[in-house]
Amino acid sequence: MGTSGSGTMTPVGGLATSDLAQPLPYTLLSLARYAKIMGINPSHFWGAAALNVDPQVMPISSSCSAVWLKYEWQEADRVARYTIANEIVNAERDLAEAIGYWPAPTWISDENARYERYHRREYYSMGFDIRGRFKAVEARWGKIISTGRRAVSLVGTPTTAGGTLVYSDEDSDSFYETATIRIATTLTDVNEIKVYFYGTDGDPDWEIREPRSKVISGGFLTIVFDAWLLIDPDLYEFLPTSDPQTLIDLGVTTNFVASVDVYREYVDTSLAATELYWEPDYTGCNESDEPCLPTSQDGCLRIRDDKSGIVVPVPASYDSTAGTWSLADSWNGSREPNYVKLWYYSGEVSDKYRRGLSLNPLSDFWAQTIAWLATARLPRPLCSCGNLETLTEWLRTDLSLNSRDNSYFMPESLMNNPFGSRGGEVAVWRRISKLIKKRPSVALA
Repeated sequence: MGTSGSGTMTPVGGLATSDLAQPLPYTLLSLARYAKIMGINPSHFWGAAALNVDPQVMPISSSCSAVWLKYEWQEADRVARYTIANEIVNAERDLAEAIGYWPAPTWISDENARYERYHRREYYSMGFDIRGRFKAVEARWGKIISTGRRAVSLVGTPTTAGGTLVYSDEDSDSFYETATIRIATTLTDVNEIKVYFYGTDGDPDWEIREPRSKVISGGFLTIVFDAWLLIDPDLYEFLPTSDPQTLIDLGVTTNFVASVDVYREYVDTSLAATELYWEPDYTGCNESDEPCLPTSQDGCLRIRDDKSGIVVPVPASYDSTAGTWSLADSWNGSREPNYVKLWYYSGEVSDKYRRGLSLNPLSDFWAQTIAWLATARLPRPLCSCGNLETLTEWLRTDLSLNSRDNSYFMPESLMNNPFGSRGGEVAVWRRISKLIKKRPSVALA
């Protein structure tokens, strides 16, 4: 049994699942990739190691190699995966706000956009610009990939009982390091196929990432993962005991999930990508009156400028028989709408992903940038080992503070950056400041 400087670790094996597990928030930078960037042992990051193996694989031999927990309340003096995930979410949002687009493809739902009115307020232009085209609106985010709503459809549910989900010890060291999923499919685009924990209905928070490989050949889909990514999520929800940690044994296959869900994720073109809304023309009603509610109309959404996020909402109706949208004969509100709602898919796509050289659309540049910004904002260092401690200290150091031992000088342009004055925040601003360009807010016609 492995040990650490703080006490004995208890291996977990064969526990029954309780369905009490809660997902970590979805991040563009997956936690598995974050651990890789930061140089953290991948199995230890997921709270696991191979026990009872001689020689022990990925041994727990120092405080730096100790396993990571899901929540800080399970061992309060250490950073947990939940805290890291939330800092990644905040970092991604701050970066997107600064550059005007998401660092990786993101589904945008139910976004409100103001519909441009005619310059003379007493008139309506009936939704057409000076060239006779439908008016455009500016979406909040640029680099639009497609318009429409996210949808998922179940491809299948591989199980260990059916032999379509297999955990293997490929080098015979009693360490089950590989999980292989194999399932028949008629799909051809591996980028549409994603794996989720069983019974979670394709919820992005429950997606299993990052796969080693994903291949469709001969009518079969084969996906290979590091086995520790498929640890039963219920095992992370333990309550603290007199033992300081609970170690999940990778030599026990019952610690892994027995089944997963494979879904196709795609744009559903049968649902309206935009909804147009009209405010009632009269006053004096209360909120319970039906006439006081806005009038709405479905429509399709055309892309006019994908980089700047300029889109054109068009009133239209869907023909389920033909599977196509047709331009509506008139506005439901007999005039141009007051505002519209938008559904679209947008964000930067890495060149490697476009060329089929990567399974992740988040580029290495943005992955490292997000990792730096998130780590800089952590409430405490990641651990006490050499390389990781040095990197964390550099990222978390507040460069605006001067003391007897340390003094830093930064030009005002860096000190006043929108992220903050910590080393990682300043480094990120140096990286992206030249990428920031003002998006057009006029002349949407």
